[in-house]
Amino acid sequence: MAGKERPVHPQNLAGSDGRNPGRKAEGKVRHGAEDRKVHVEQSNMYRRAGTGRQGREELRTNAYRQGREEQRTNAHRQDRMKKRGNANRRGAENHGNVREDRSSRRYTEQNGRGGRIPDRFSQEGMQRHSMDSDRKREKKKHGKSVWRYVTRFFFGILGIGAIGSLLLFLFETRQIVVSGNQYCTEQEVTQWLRQDPYSRNSLYVLWRYNQKEAELPPAVEQVKVVLRSPRKVEVQVKEKVFAGRIEYREQSLYFDRKGVASLVAPDVIEGVPYVEGLEIETEKLRLGEVLPITDKEVFSGIGMLTELLGKRELVPDKITCTGTEITLHFNGIRAQIGSGGFPEKLAQIPPILEKMNGLYAGQTGVLHLENYSVSDGSIRFVPDTAAGG
Repeated sequence: MAGKERPVHPQNLAGSDGRNPGRKAEGKVRHGAEDRKVHVEQSNMYRRAGTGRQGREELRTNAYRQGREEQRTNAHRQDRMKKRGNANRRGAENHGNVREDRSSRRYTEQNGRGGRIPDRFSQEGMQRHSMDSDRKREKKKHGKSVWRYVTRFFFGILGIGAIGSLLLFLFETRQIVVSGNQYCTEQEVTQWLRQDPYSRNSLYVLWRYNQKEAELPPAVEQVKVVLRSPRKVEVQVKEKVFAGRIEYREQSLYFDRKGVASLVAPDVIEGVPYVEGLEIETEKLRLGEVLPITDKEVFSGIGMLTELLGKRELVPDKITCTGTEITLHFNGIRAQIGSGGFPEKLAQIPPILEKMNGLYAGQTGVLHLENYSVSDGSIRFVPDTAAGG
């Protein structure tokens, strides 16, 4: 059976006092009646929907109408709320102007004279106060950012210090191995490396002593450092080629082609000629420095001569220097080669020595090559017996 509408009693249309029908009470009654009516209609539609096709179509149509009505109602409500919000904003602005006017009148009445109200009560003053507040907030924000940067910098320094300490601990130089040395001892090379206070770090040793400008021991020409492990370093040494040797404090002092005192050793190194005739100030002699003699040009001649002698496999007993004039000694034969033109003059010595050892074995004398030239092929030999007679 279809539901019946409940009749509305006239007293329900009255206000809370029962005399004047109020707007609020009327709205409540109207909405209550409409809800009951919709409920009854929906119940009837649900009953008819189960009986046939017409009932189902009617149900769909009513649902569509109800959805459209809800959309219109929601749109109307949104429009009404928007208008109410605009009205509230205009009212607030008017209220602010009225408040400013009231403050101006109150200030005039209290002070007994007309005039403009102080800035702190005016709208411009309020705006200025707002700008000051914004400025204070920006300043506070800037202070926080500066403090943030300082904190980051501080923790960055701490992080770098921690990493540095870790590297110092892990890459501590504990063992030094020397290879390629023949005349320098391993102890000398190790002591030279330990003189650097930063050499206790193996990474520093690897970086510092693989550079060309690194200061090397006097007898060493080149050094290469290899990191075998974080705490083990290998020093590969290439020693100098010595140009000659002299007597120094009952030992042999070896110098290079530039005349730099490189090594002092009791043993005689094969292939290095003994040089005499150099006037050296022994009290000024220092390893790693040029030999203190008056005529330092002689070192360039000795250095070039030593290189040429090595190429031709000539090993003189000794070299005598008389100023810049050089004499080579070979088993009693003294070859005077002067101060220049060494390649052409040395080329003549091996065949002459071979011929004299075959024909005049044991003969001593002077072989004059100081004035030899390629155009002049004559070479003069003066035996000691002829010179004595």
